[in-house]
Amino acid sequence: MQVVWVTAGALILFGLLGEVIFEIYGISLPAFEIAGGILLFSTSYSMLHGENPRTKTTREEQDEAMERESIGIVPLGIPLFAGPGAITTVIIFSGRAHNFLNELYVIAAIMVTVVSSYLALVYAAPIFNKLGKMGALAFSRIEGILLSALAVQFVISGIIDVVHTFFGV
Repeated sequence: MQVVWVTAGALILFGLLGEVIFEIYGISLPAFEIAGGILLFSTSYSMLHGENPRTKTTREEQDEAMERESIGIVPLGIPLFAGPGAITTVIIFSGRAHNFLNELYVIAAIMVTVVSSYLALVYAAPIFNKLGKMGALAFSRIEGILLSALAVQFVISGIIDVVHTFFGV
């Protein structure tokens, strides 16, 4: 259950502070969309090819997590559930939310995703038994192609925003 709270907290925090982070570092939303799209595409490419995620923890981080009994924080909560791809996606959608209601939609989407992830963890064994190894690989690849499309859309949106900003088109 700790992973659920850590993931929700981290994603909501980044969603709410995304614009502040942009201001501090002088980053524009279009630049972040393009960079985030490239990052997500890299992740989706790995999913499409059946590779293990590259977001890993060091041996020292794993040992420390076991000593402190905080496996829900590291490595599950951060970086696996609230990793770079999830954080990037939340910041981009929050950056596009131009009013309070849209920001609430982003937070609601985070909560739905976190609850779905929790249920997937709780029922992982029966789900995997039902799908089998080939079904799980097929599902991962389908999700990979959807993530690829989202990544490309982020890049396209970023480029369009840059063109609008610099060329007034």
